Amino acid sequence: MSGGAGHIMDMINRMKQNRSAKTSNRQKFEPNSNNSSAIPNHRTEFKKVPHEELVAIKRKIHKELKRDKQKQLYLSIIVLLLILVVFYILF
Repeated sequence: MSGGAGHIMDMINRMKQNRSAKTSNRQKFEPNSNNSSAIPNHRTEFKKVPHEELVAIKRKIHKELKRDKQKQLYLSIIVLLLILVVFYILF
């Protein structure tokens, strides 16, 4: 058993494998690559939504958020009241 029973060599091999697997070392990530698997430079196309439909979607989202906030408020009030009742009963 010399040098840590092979643990040092294992560490060196893992570091070498990690260096070779880095994305910056791969051919397809080079900007001037002629590789067919290179990532194309294009903009993402988003779906076009009419203004009226967009307003309706926003209204729906706001209603859901308001309803969720109310539920959270009611739940916190109920929990607080339960804690106060238990505290009052115990003391």
